[in-house]
Amino acid sequence: KEQETTRPQFKGQYRKDEITGEIIVYYPAWKRYLKYLISFPITMLFTAGTLVLILLVHSNRDQLIARYIEQKVHPGSEEFKIDFSVSAIGKPKPITSVELNSDHLRDPMFWFLMAGLPSLLGLFLP
Repeated sequence: KEQETTRPQFKGQYRKDEITGEIIVYYPAWKRYLKYLISFPITMLFTAGTLVLILLVHSNRDQLIARYIEQKVHPGSEEFKIDFSVSAIGKPKPITSVELNSDHLRDPMFWFLMAGLPSLLGLFLP
């Protein structure tokens, strides 16, 4: 009969199993549930923080794209600069219809806004 080895990290009390008569390591259920009660709120907190960070990055990205396109369409408007703020969440800034031309496609800032920010978000949130 092959004997199952216990993990060295497993802590518990040694007891005799009433059915098989073998000595087993027993870990009380209340201690296991206590670990669950601690782990669950922490997991929810980090999940909520991750979702807020995703919302913050994408809402700011939408604002940045709208300002970038506005500056390209109307060159005399305010200078384009990258900035992030929490107030961008839920604040729509509509982008009117835009025709992409070769100037947009050759501009590195356009590609940074379109693909770079989401890629950075994916790299920072494993």
